[in-house]
Amino acid sequence: MISPQPGDIYRFRTVRPPDRNDVYRFTIQGGEWVATQAKDRMRDIYVVPDPYVASNPVESIYNIGGRSARRVDFVNLPPQCTIKIFTASGHLVKTIQHDSFEDFGRHVWDLTTDDGPEVAFGVYFYHVDAPKVGTKKGKLAIIK
Repeated sequence: MISPQPGDIYRFRTVRPPDRNDVYRFTIQGGEWVATQAKDRMRDIYVVPDPYVASNPVESIYNIGGRSARRVDFVNLPPQCTIKIFTASGHLVKTIQHDSFEDFGRHVWDLTTDDGPEVAFGVYFYHVDAPKVGTKKGKLAIIK
């Protein structure tokens, strides 16, 4: 489900032409965060594309300044969580703080380390920790 954004336009149709005495009222209810459902949805978190291929055609969509953007997306994230990415040997390479208003949103990782350079090809493990909700562990591959 996509949340309404500023500037969204809603259209509606009536069965008769509008009259100047007509009154229209709209009410939009906010989403409800249910912790038990959120715990169950943690298993739906995944990374796309996986494996990430250095010559992935998706990169051409995000062409920035003549160079394609290298990225993977973490999908179905809870509104607040921390994503930690580790090498196969257990070295922490990146910590991402995800803070969003959107339930089960996404976060982009530009394939860089906390120190700045891009990561090498290989297998990486991730750990998503959402306070008061739960954790999710997974892996992703970056290949040539």
